[in-house]
Amino acid sequence: MRKSPYILLALCVGVPLTGGVAFAQKPAGEIPPSGVTEAVKTLPPPDQQFVRQASGALMAQIRFGQLAQERAQSPSVRQVGRQIADQGTALSDQMRRNASDVGVTLPIAQLTPLQMQAYSRLSQLSGPAFDQAYMAEVQALQQQTMASFQNESLNGETPELKQYAQQSLPQLRQNAGVIQQRFDQIKRQPMPQPIQPGMPQP
Repeated sequence: MRKSPYILLALCVGVPLTGGVAFAQKPAGEIPPSGVTEAVKTLPPPDQQFVRQASGALMAQIRFGQLAQERAQSPSVRQVGRQIADQGTALSDQMRRNASDVGVTLPIAQLTPLQMQAYSRLSQLSGPAFDQAYMAEVQALQQQTMASFQNESLNGETPELKQYAQQSLPQLRQNAGVIQQRFDQIKRQPMPQPIQPGMPQP
């Protein structure tokens, strides 16, 4: 059976991104909808759970990452947003190829209600308030993504998907460490105090 190349982008400071999918080229992470329900049902239950959970988490990485590029104040947070979106895109594309190898077309990824609430909340923030809230959300999201991949790496029954999860985990863990470092840096930055009426601005 044909082995798809493993593609993943390192989430490291100053490392140029290569092999990413440009957002203008196609809707990032979208998966064709035709015949999805019955196709996914042909997978063993652990793999069904994995593709649904992981594809949703990866779509959230893409959407949240794009939002960070629009609303973050810190260049460091904007870079995290760009790189986390690229990570989600690369992993989504690779998952789709691995599923296609076993004759399965994956569903279009959707945000969960909780992810939609978080996205809406972040959309109303800007500046340092956005930066801190975004880094907290993306850190939790990365942990959820790793948990899904970890479960598949141990319990998956479709070899192509199980191997994909196993190969992805080391980079996901490395990326989580980088996100944690960035989050710690952001938390140490003082939040600006609101200016009281009648007080001179600094």
